[in-house]
Amino acid sequence: MLQNFDNIELKILKKQNILEIFNLQEQVFAEGYTEEKLRHNTIEIFEEVFKNPNISLGLFHNKELVAFGISQINPKENKLLSSDEIYEMLPLLNQNQNKKFNKINKLAIIKLIIVKKEYIRNGFQIFLLNQLENMLIKKNIRFLISSVSPKNNYSLDNFLKLGYKIVKKKYLYNNNERYILFKNI
Repeated sequence: MLQNFDNIELKILKKQNILEIFNLQEQVFAEGYTEEKLRHNTIEIFEEVFKNPNISLGLFHNKELVAFGISQINPKENKLLSSDEIYEMLPLLNQNQNKKFNKINKLAIIKLIIVKKEYIRNGFQIFLLNQLENMLIKKNIRFLISSVSPKNNYSLDNFLKLGYKIVKKKYLYNNNERYILFKNI
């Protein structure tokens, strides 16, 4: 699935990779992305998501980090959707509302996926999403949420291809418009 590249290695990212992650994010913003299209994170935010049991994956090409995906399992705070909003969506996802929905042990957020400019459109984002989903399923996660800017067509298309549904529009991250995406895995 990772087209046109040899020597690609998938690794679980750890706290010691935070500077590489942050630098790749900064490079993407220096190349023209704005907060209108992509959330801009601080080092402190990256440190928070590297606490267990969160899962973060990186793709390395010739030992250089060229893409990463970060998930947050059972977040203490969830700005994307409240518990009530998730409960209201269960019929849309063919879930039985009579079963008590326990977000504490079933929910993860796909917080961020960034791909270095020269690697975009080679399947890296979809590959990372698939890998994160597979690992989250093994951790008994059943519901995923994420946010994507409506102006980030490439990312939005990839999420929709993988079965995510747009369930809401909100203004987040310095009042930037975001679609909230939801998927039952």
